[in-house]
Parts: sequence; structure tokens; C-alpha cells
Amino acid sequence: SGELDKNTLVRLADRMRAQGDLAMAAEFYQRAVAEDPQNVAAYYGLGNMYAALGNNAAADSAYREALRYDNHNAALLRDYAKLQLAQGNYGSGVLQYRAALTENGKDSKAHNGLGVALAAEDDHQVRHHRRLALVVEVDDVLFRQLGQRHLDHRHRALDQLLAGGDDGLGLLTAEHRASDLLRIGEVRQDRKSVV
Repeated sequence: SGELDKNTLVRLADRMRAQGDLAMAAEFYQRAVAEDPQNVAAYYGLGNMYAALGNNAAADSAYREALRYDNHNAALLRDYAKLQLAQGNYGSGVLQYRAALTENGKDSKAHNGLGVALAAEDDHQVRHHRRLALVVEVDDVLFRQLGQRHLDHRHRALDQLLAGGDDGLGLLTAEHRASDLLRIGEVRQDRKSVV
């Protein structure tokens, strides 16, 4: 019967994958899916095979199909979580490991995986915060450089003013004191109007 055939195909595919014949394993898994498009075991096997080959996109797709039909399979959730870590999706990995542990709280591989995922997520956040700190530090350096340029410009204007020029804006003349330039934002008075 068809039920036996799809199960036999998955068992043969699992055996071929274990023996390293991945091309034959893929063929059997795909035939099992063709016979039953909701065959969780076939999608799960394909996901494991693609993950072993390093084809994360194909593995992700296969695992998602399997989870679409059975999202309570602790081993499937655990392997999907492991794939999420391999792809750098630490938050998703944590969620998947927690889901696996909800289904089977005694799964030591899921407990270990969750610990790794949490450490990786924390490490990722630490690296992210270090990058942010570096950006802030760089911004601070740029801010200080801009401030220094402003001060340099102000000192050049002061030198020009003391040499008898003006500030380039027509606001100050040689009659103003040098300290006038240092009082930013204050209303300046012309010396002539001061009695």
C-alpha cells in the first residue's frame, strides 16, 4: 500500500544518508514527499541531509515544511534550532530550543543547545554593543575634531581682528575686545556706546 511505500522510502533514505550516499538519500526523500506532501519524516530527513551538506537555505526550507505539519516534534525543533544558530539567528535558535524543551523537558541535547544559543546571543549582543560603543567613540572623536576646527576658526578670526581686520561676518570690528569673541551667544556692545 501507499502508506507502506512512503515509510519504506523514508527508511531507505535514512539508511542511505547514514551510509553517506546523499544523492540516493535525496532521491528517496523526494519520492516520499511526492507520494505524501505532508510527510514530516521525509521533510525532516531532507532538512538533516541538507544541514549536513551545509546547504542551510535548503535545510531551513525542509525543516519549515516539516514543522508546518508537526510543530510538536522535539527532535525536529531541536535540529531546527541548531540550524538557526548556524545561520546566526541566535534569538530564533533560543526560541526553537525552548519550544523543543517544552515538548521534551528531558532532552539533554536541547538543554545543551539552549545554553550555547543563550551564550551566542549574549556574545552577539556584547559584540553589537561594542560596535555601538566604537561608533559613539568615533562620533565623539569627530565631534571633538569639529569642535577643534571651530576653535581654530575662532582663533583665526581673533588673530585677524587683533591685526585690524574683521570677523568676516561684519559683526565685530577692531574696536571690540578679544574677549568678545569668547562670549558666544551674548549680545555684544560697541565700545563707542559704552560710557
